[in-house]
Amino acid sequence: MKKNIKKPFFCFVKSIVKIFKKRPKFINPENISQEATIYISNHAAASGPTTYELYMPINIRLMGAYQMCSTLKDRWNYLYRIYFHQKKKVPKWLSSIVATIVTPFMIMFYKGMQIIPIYPDVRFRKTLKEAVNALENGISVMIFPEDSSDGYHDRLTKFFGGFYILAKEYYKQTGKDIKIVNMYYHRKKNIIYVDNPKTYLELNNQFENHNQVADYFLSNTNVLFNKINDM
Repeated sequence: MKKNIKKPFFCFVKSIVKIFKKRPKFINPENISQEATIYISNHAAASGPTTYELYMPINIRLMGAYQMCSTLKDRWNYLYRIYFHQKKKVPKWLSSIVATIVTPFMIMFYKGMQIIPIYPDVRFRKTLKEAVNALENGISVMIFPEDSSDGYHDRLTKFFGGFYILAKEYYKQTGKDIKIVNMYYHRKKNIIYVDNPKTYLELNNQFENHNQVADYFLSNTNVLFNKINDM
């Protein structure tokens, strides 16, 4: 087992949170590799990232909104305007109150999680650099590629292809193939379905661009959702 990359105090905080957050059931846990891998999953609001941070049995760094890795004001604005009001459909007055309460705790939690910020502009190069560096050091990364601008849904409607661009960049810089593993977290059943891995070169030979890859994994993610529902 690899040495935990998270700081001792954050590991202590996680142990406390685990008291209130039940361990999920993993389907096909053998598909979780000790080798550096790119994992993708549905977001399931805050439940997905929190569950993976607590219970993934490997060293992993999650990737998330750059605003939550920025200034106190940027974090508050993101929580108030985007996360709670736009995505979670919470009224503005209540979003303001909740954002004010949780922002200080989120600063600590995000710092402890060592989130890799995802930038939507030219700074995306910075995102790729940090993620590739993690992979080169044997640390897996997890991306939540769904379009959640209209909220979080069990059945997904759109994926962004940044995870495939990351795999391509990793191959370009290292000459090494890398696995991409699709997962689905079902909040109500507390089940994580781990699909069989694909590799960058396999996908590169099968599809023409990152948009086609994104559509493929979008369809596959909804299949995983259906499989869990049928259990």
